Parts: sequence; structure tokens; C-alpha cells
Amino acid sequence: MILKLSWLIVYAQNSQIRFEHLSIEDGLSQSSVRAIYQDQTGFMWFGTEDGLNRYDGYNFRIFKNNIYDSTSISNNKIISISEDADGNLWIATMDGLNMYDRFTESFKRFDFADRFPDFIISSTIASVLGYNDKNKKNIWFATREGIFNYNIKNDTLTHYNLSDDLEFKKVDQEILLHRNSANLIHAVCTRTAIFRYNKSDDSFEQVFRPKANPNGFESYLTPLFEDKENYLWFGSFNGLNRYNPISGENKLFEKIIDQTIARNPEAGIINSLVEDDHNNLWIATSGYGVYKFNKADETIDVYSHEPDNEFSIKLNVVVSIYKDRAGIIWLGLNGSGINKMNPYTNKFGYLSRSNSGLSFNSIRTIFEDAFGYLWISGYNGLKRYNPKNGEYKSYYRNPGDPVSRVLTNITYTIIEDKNEPEKFMYFGTEGSGLFKFDLQEEIFSEIFPVYPEPVTLNTNLIFSL
Repeated sequence: MILKLSWLIVYAQNSQIRFEHLSIEDGLSQSSVRAIYQDQTGFMWFGTEDGLNRYDGYNFRIFKNNIYDSTSISNNKIISISEDADGNLWIATMDGLNMYDRFTESFKRFDFADRFPDFIISSTIASVLGYNDKNKKNIWFATREGIFNYNIKNDTLTHYNLSDDLEFKKVDQEILLHRNSANLIHAVCTRTAIFRYNKSDDSFEQVFRPKANPNGFESYLTPLFEDKENYLWFGSFNGLNRYNPISGENKLFEKIIDQTIARNPEAGIINSLVEDDHNNLWIATSGYGVYKFNKADETIDVYSHEPDNEFSIKLNVVVSIYKDRAGIIWLGLNGSGINKMNPYTNKFGYLSRSNSGLSFNSIRTIFEDAFGYLWISGYNGLKRYNPKNGEYKSYYRNPGDPVSRVLTNITYTIIEDKNEPEKFMYFGTEGSGLFKFDLQEEIFSEIFPVYPEPVTLNTNLIFSL
């Protein structure tokens, strides 16, 4: 069932939104950014037309193909990025699928055409989903020939043909895979329909096909995005669609297309979507920058390039969009690099004992962990701050506890474990030496006994890690 609803589109700039720009001059390998992903350790990854880029917030590291190195990435044109449950990145390229090992910082190439000669598999990988089950280790990927499931443990490959219709097979289209929070896998065939994997009979069934566009445009479907209410959103030439994967109902918001086509009939409009922490959808478009869709009152604000505003979006053709764990929204532009913005904190805030959960005003160190929490140390304790909801958690001294659950001195420096950031952190103190913190048990333990024990550091003052 398709429902129609008109809305108000506001073609006005919001000067409070400031877009930061990252380009080739900042170290990016190439200016067209198709894929964006944040890994488990907090690094941002950007797939361009000429190289894979890892960004640590300060510098880019570029990974490119080296014909003399079989552990380099297979191709420089990056199409899709995913991550598996073990923290390996899976990179779909114009010429093959790659697994990036973050411990060795090398790539393993998967040449399925040679290893499985019974299948016809093109080298261009349109999309990939890393495994979310460490025991089964099934990798899903798509090519023009259909969908494939590769089991790493058993080294087996299964092919799924979406349709036997000859006309369907003639269509030149991409297949974009999506896994939702209920572990349902959908496949978007960008020119025809959406399919869902049925685990009971190990097949894909069609669940949505767009109606004919009254403007005569060829059908085009964008990647799926799941919001906090578990609806799946996607764009088409008919408008913005909200699909309920349980009931199968699709609600079509088509006014956005009607008004933008009136201004530019050749614009493709919607490319991809994300949701911010205030339930607004941010929509990447071809030709109009980004839209912010307020789901509560169904209005839209448009943020497009302003030649006289250095903080406006750099280019109106936005290919990809991504929200990181801190709520920052990243935009991949078609020829102008990367833009990023914070959609809700456009001015400085002030946190102190008088207006927040802080118990001290004298701050010694602030550290952001891989999950977006801020660890704040001062002269009267250690706090963990959640920027999304404003809540604090205290780690304060309890001398009567035989197990050291807190630090007894001021913390000067904090880092997280590079290999297991979800498990361990390290704290350097003024007077108590170096501590390791177990995030699951919430217990501090000394790495070195306090000086002057015989096997220890030669000082208890740790100012940097």
C-alpha cells in the first residue's frame, strides 16, 4: 500500500550550520567520496575514486594498490565499506573484494572467479556486508550477476538469483545490500525492486516495486537506511519512501520530488540518508546539497552551496552521507572532497559545577573514547560524560574498598587499548603510576607497583601516554 503526503519545503539557508571542509590539500587522496564508514576503534574511512583513506581527526593515511605487493588493496576505486564482528574491514572495489586486517595493516584479496569457476562473477563488487556472527562468518556481497554468500570457515560460496525474468536480467543496475537491527537482509536493485532474504527457504523474495513515475523518469532506488523506530527509508524518483519491514506498508512522501523537479528536471535528487540524534533525517541529494527532514512536523530545510559563505556546503552534489558515534554528520561530495557538520552544537557550551554533573572546575585532561564518551579528570575526581544525553558517571575514591575501583590521584593522561578499545583503557596519574581499566568489570589495576618497589617505573608521575 502506498500513501501520499505533501509537506512544506523551505528553500532558505540556516546560517547557524557550519560545514567544515576536507580536501586534497588536507591529505585526501581524491575529491570524489562515495563510501564513508567509522570503524570500531573510531577511525573514519573514506572510499574515493583513487584510494582508500583512513582519518584520525588530524591526518589522512592513504591505501592504494601496489602492483608489486599482493597485500595491498586490489583496486583504487572504492565502492563500499563494511566491518565484521572481529573488527576486520571489508572493502568492495571496482576490481575485487578485500579484507583489511587492522593488526597487520594489510589486505587479503578474494578472487572468487578463479576459486569458484562454476560461478560467473564479475570483478566489480557493488556492496558488501561483513559477518556479524563470529561462529558462522558469512560474508554477503553483490555483483551484477546477483547476490553471493561466502562462508569463510568452510570456504563455500552460494549464489542467489533474484529473478528468472529475462527483462530483469537485462537491466543495468547495482545491487545494494542492507542488514537491519533485526538481522534481516534486504537487497535494493537500483532500477527495479527491493528484495528480502527469507532464511526459512534460503531465498530472496520481492517486497517492494515502485510505481511508474508520472514524469517519465526511469526508476531509481537508493540505499536503505533504518531509523530509531526500525522503519526503512529510501529515495526514488517518486519521492522519499518509508517502508515498514514487518507489515510491508510503504508511505511515500512525494512533494520533495515535485518541487525540486520543477526547478531542475534532470536532477536525480536523493542519494542516501542518515538520522541525527533528534530524529531528523538528513538527505544527500544530487544538485541541492542536503535536506533536513523533520519527521515530527514533516518540513524540510535545504542546505546548499552559498558562494559568499565559506562555511556553507562546498558542493551541491552529495554522493554519500554518514553519522558517526559522536553525532557528527559527514558528507562525501562528487568532486569537492568531504564536508562535516555538527547539526545541533553550533556554538560553545559551558559545563561547570554550577550547571552540570561535574564535581570540579579544575580540569587536567579530557579524552574521547571509541564510543563517543568523554572522560574528564580534575582535582576532585574522574567523570565519564555522555554528550548525547548529558549524563555523568563518577569514579571517585573509596579507600575502604579492597579492590581498586577508582584512581587515588589526579589523572593526567588517558588512552584506550589500540587493539581492544571496547575492553581496556589506561590512565597515567600524578603520584600513583600507571593503571589499566577493565571497562566491563569497571576495575582499575596497577600495571606497575608504586615506586620504589624493585620492578617498577622510576617515577609515579605519568604525564603522557
